[in-house]
Amino acid sequence: MKIAVFHFGFFYSGGGEKLVIEQAEGLRQRGHEVMCFAPVVDSGHCFPELLNNFSVELVGVKIPSWWPDWQMLQVLVNCFLFPLFFNRFKDFDVVLAANQPSVFFGWCLNRRWGIPYVAYLAQPTRHLHPRLIDLATDFGLVKGWGLAHFLAKLFRPFINRLDQTSIKEASEMLTNGDYIGAVLENTYQRGRINCPAGAHPSGRDVICRKGRYRPRLKDENAFVTNPYLLITNRHFPQKRFDFGLQALKLLSCDFPNLGLIITGEATSYTRELRRLENSLGLNGRVKFTGLVSQDCLLNLYQNGLVYLYTAPQEDFGMGVVEAMMAGTPVVAWNEGGPSCTVINGLTGLLARPWRVSDFASKVKDILNASEERYNQWCFDARKHAVKYYSYQRHYEIVENTLLKAAKRNISYSPPK
Repeated sequence: MKIAVFHFGFFYSGGGEKLVIEQAEGLRQRGHEVMCFAPVVDSGHCFPELLNNFSVELVGVKIPSWWPDWQMLQVLVNCFLFPLFFNRFKDFDVVLAANQPSVFFGWCLNRRWGIPYVAYLAQPTRHLHPRLIDLATDFGLVKGWGLAHFLAKLFRPFINRLDQTSIKEASEMLTNGDYIGAVLENTYQRGRINCPAGAHPSGRDVICRKGRYRPRLKDENAFVTNPYLLITNRHFPQKRFDFGLQALKLLSCDFPNLGLIITGEATSYTRELRRLENSLGLNGRVKFTGLVSQDCLLNLYQNGLVYLYTAPQEDFGMGVVEAMMAGTPVVAWNEGGPSCTVINGLTGLLARPWRVSDFASKVKDILNASEERYNQWCFDARKHAVKYYSYQRHYEIVENTLLKAAKRNISYSPPK
């Protein structure tokens, strides 16, 4: 098949961007001709290591980077201009549309050329269906999102109709996990296929507790020598990293040498976290690594004692799956996506939502476990992830769904 993959944009190194890159690469490995498109592409800030070997083509025009909030503005402008570029896509067999406005692009091409499209959704369209955590943290005021939030309010009935129509008319709706799948099914009143994001098994044995704490960072001579907890996520207020810092403070008396490593590209929210670190007296115990390579990230996952997923009401949480695949137990809230991906007591522990004291208590339970019990957690986490969250399983679901959609329009023989 000739497949067009659309995504909202590649301008931050987050789980959504990584998943789309993995989907396109996985389909290519299975013999399909795949091209990836987005209304904004900034490879310097979105997995430079991956995008150096992965081509993403710009859909539309490019706005100068000196323009305030140019990335979000470029997405909005190119949504309006998209009909001007219809001819560019007329020879594709099928479209894989990852979230809005990609689904809208697929709907447009279907109306113009009859090309079938499959929606892959990780969430309902956020500006139309915000979570409580989004409202509580003023998500619309995050840098670059203010204009989109304003327009969504101003033209809400029109945008909502386009959103509902484009998703309902997709050939299929793939959803990123059972939790958000149920939310999406209710929001858009249509059937769905569960297709959770995955992770790659490292091919390396699970590291037992005694062998941990020695990952390399950017400098190959810079090792972490103290035991540490790990957070990997976008530096956005909705992710509530402050819960992780507060939990570390509560654990300080029992574990004075325990540290916290936080990966990811810095944002304005990072400055808030650094101020909180100082106010809690955690100076020197929290390390912000910035964006790290994929090899370094795997190393950090494998050597951390506990992976913390602090985001409340999370849709899925790719970091949870990646940590389990690396054999690291997880502590998360007992709500949202992690309540489905983490098996409480087997692959990690789930805390009462928003109760930092209970979150810290769950971390303490894992840290105080016997060597045998801790290692069993690690092995069970890896076993569970391999069985249910491998990328090969994910690729198979995506490919079969695209084949089914394409066969409705063309006579197609899959590659041997």
